Amino acid sequence: MRKSLTPEQKAAREERKAKFKDLWKQVADMPEAERLQLSARLGIVTPDGHALSVHNQCLVSFQRQTATVVGGFRQWLKQGRCVKKGEHGMMIWVPIRSKVAPETEEPEEPESETESKPTGTRFIIGTVFDIAQTEEKTDAPIGSAGAIDLENVVFAAVPAVESPAPVVVPAAPATVVPLVPASRPAWRRAA
Repeated sequence: MRKSLTPEQKAAREERKAKFKDLWKQVADMPEAERLQLSARLGIVTPDGHALSVHNQCLVSFQRQTATVVGGFRQWLKQGRCVKKGEHGMMIWVPIRSKVAPETEEPEEPESETESKPTGTRFIIGTVFDIAQTEEKTDAPIGSAGAIDLENVVFAAVPAVESPAPVVVPAAPATVVPLVPASRPAWRRAA
């Protein structure tokens, strides 16, 4: 059973939603070419090497200009890293698939016309942290299966995109963080 939220927690949740709504309006108001150019320049990925969507990359860049590799709290734990105490995450859109009947069966018909169940994909607000907001877990030895090996990582090639309007993007950080692992695990290699 879920705990009920205190009035302070409810107010903080509504404030967070309002802040995210303002950020989303900024991204939505950007011209498509500008969003694509910003996304191509940043190349923000997850710890698994998957690129974020164009819109999520823009959202992350508005919240933390130096972000390079972002992941959720549990993603970082699986990679042998933990989020530093006191760090605040960045908000992004996270797709959630609605529950549907197995593919072999027909979807259940609602008992009445007013009782329709939504199916497909919807989005919720999720929180991610940059690799700079994490630290190596002390209980996981370096080079363990879950740890990120920063020495054997290469950069992802990001294509250049021209924009009809000038785009102002902050300078890249002095330290460079690798983005994509050089080798993939055996189970992810192409056959």
